[in-house]
Amino acid sequence: MIELSLNGVIKYFGANLILSNITFDVHQGERVGLVGRNGSGKSTVLKLISGLEAVDKGNMAIRKGVKIGC
Repeated sequence: MIELSLNGVIKYFGANLILSNITFDVHQGERVGLVGRNGSGKSTVLKLISGLEAVDKGNMAIRKGVKIGC
């Protein structure tokens, strides 16, 4: 069962494109780590998932009743 799904997510800060076409699913029981270089958008993805930032384009779905921790 899919707990979290991002599909074609795009995020801008002002005129700067930060994330482009981010797509992944997290299934029940999975543990996920984000790995990347400094400035690659890891913290931004976590902010989108936790609801601190809004998705500019694309879809993000979190299954009802799921608790997100980071």
